Amino acid sequence: MVKAIMGKNLRKTENLTNLWHRLGGPDNGVSVEGLLRGLNSERDFCVHSNLDPKRRQVQVAEVGANLVNRLGECYRVPADEPGIAAAVMLKLSSLGEKLLAEQSPQIRDGEIARAGHRIHYRLAAVPALDADGGGLAWLGIVDWSRRPV
Repeated sequence: MVKAIMGKNLRKTENLTNLWHRLGGPDNGVSVEGLLRGLNSERDFCVHSNLDPKRRQVQVAEVGANLVNRLGECYRVPADEPGIAAAVMLKLSSLGEKLLAEQSPQIRDGEIARAGHRIHYRLAAVPALDADGGGLAWLGIVDWSRRPV
């Protein structure tokens, strides 16, 4: 079961990076909209926004529905889930910062110890163009699974 869960997490990040390359990668500006369209239902695990290289800022414009639920907007999430989601989102935003310096896909995985569980996460972020097609943006995908300590 654990292997299947991690395989599923790998699939999300691989789908994003493979799609980015198929759409033209660094040679043919890939838009956030094009990536979201290509990801279908996995778009609910995505975060995206603009990059501001002058101020060296990474902002978040939109968070997918499944991540919103896991951040605590839904009344059925486990009590510790919003804290886990926030910690994973911080790690994802650090990938956005890396994109400011390096315009290539960034992938990370790791774990967070939390309340008797080990939370395994996997995330990816890719550079993109904003809705106007001229500014720098980014799109990230994230997922995590719980395992007993």
